[in-house]
Amino acid sequence: MSMDSELQKHYALLLGVGSPWEVKHVELKLAEKKVEIELGWQWGAPAKCPECGRECSIHDCAPERTWRHLDTMQFTTLVRARTPRSDCPEHGVKTMAVPWAAPQGRFTLLFERFAVEVLLASATISQACELLGIESIDIGLSSPSLSSVTATDSEVRTDRNGFSRLGSGYAPLGILVFVLVFVCPLNLQKTQ
Repeated sequence: MSMDSELQKHYALLLGVGSPWEVKHVELKLAEKKVEIELGWQWGAPAKCPECGRECSIHDCAPERTWRHLDTMQFTTLVRARTPRSDCPEHGVKTMAVPWAAPQGRFTLLFERFAVEVLLASATISQACELLGIESIDIGLSSPSLSSVTATDSEVRTDRNGFSRLGSGYAPLGILVFVLVFVCPLNLQKTQ
């Protein structure tokens, strides 16, 4: 077995991806301290409609997306893939869900979980961002009235009653942590 196929097998196990997904290519960029992993769909495998779960044909692929993953050693790790779009007779053409990330997410589920743990253990948001190697936190809320909130240390203040001010609203810090962890998917801005 070649070194490339061993590396692909290694990263497939680490990422937890299996059929019909496969690791197509792993590129180590030493100067940039980055590992890029390209995932691909095994053509011939049936597509599943993300709405109803029905097996159907593949229409085409969405444009390539990139997700931040947990670091490999000291190297930033990025996952790239073109996600197939299913052609459901009932729901039409829809982009299929990927097993490693939330829909519309920019980070893998494992990175998001780790980021929440780092946020909860850190004294400040900027300290957590520094540890995670990101610049700020972009929290996408599913509520239509709270479509997107960006929080940085300069925007989060605690008043004398123990309430944290985020933008123009007030909420107890515990509620903000609850919303961050349980109500909304955590989406962190990708470092450029």
